[in-house]
Amino acid sequence: FNITGGGISNGLYNKNVTVALVVPSGATSAKVNRSSTTSYTANEGENTYTGTYTLSGVVHSCTANVKVDATLPTVGTSYNEGTGVMAVSSSDNGSGLKSIRIAYNGANVNTKSCSGGSCLTTYSPSATGTYYYYVTDNAGNVKSGTISVYKLPSSTTKSTTCTLSVSGGSKGSNDWYTSAPTFN
Repeated sequence: FNITGGGISNGLYNKNVTVALVVPSGATSAKVNRSSTTSYTANEGENTYTGTYTLSGVVHSCTANVKVDATLPTVGTSYNEGTGVMAVSSSDNGSGLKSIRIAYNGANVNTKSCSGGSCLTTYSPSATGTYYYYVTDNAGNVKSGTISVYKLPSSTTKSTTCTLSVSGGSKGSNDWYTSAPTFN
C-alpha cells in the first residue's frame, strides 16, 4: 500500500490520507476490501484495508492499518483571582492526549505529560499578563489559546522585619529582669 497526505506522529495521521494498493505491472484482479476500487480516503478513526491481486496465477494479499485523528483536542480554561490559580483541562476522544504546556513571555512555566483521553494541569502565576497554553494529542494536533491574568490575589500575611533593643532595668537570674527595662 502507498499512503499519502497527512502528517504522521507516533504512527498516527493527523489529516485524512489516501491509501492506494500498489499493483505490479501485469497483475490482475486487484481489489481492496473486496471492491475493485484500489484507492480510498482514510477518514477519522481506525481504518483497515486488505488488498489482493493476482500475478502469474498467484494471489497476493496485504493489509494496512491506518489510524487517523484529525480533530483538535477540546480545551477548557479558568483563572481564579481569589486563589491565583489557573487551570487548563483538555479531552481528546481520538488518539488521546500527550501534553499540556503553559508559557509566559516566551518561556515554559508549566508542562504536564498526559496519558489517556483527559488531562488537567494547574499553575499559580507570579505576574499579570497573557499566558499561552498548548495542548498536544498523540497524533500531533495542537490546540492553543490564551489566558489573561489581570489581577493576582492580595496577600493576607505581611512580612516585616523588626529590630528590638533593650536598655535599663536590672537583669536577674536566667535572663529575667527584676526591674522594668526600656525597649527601643
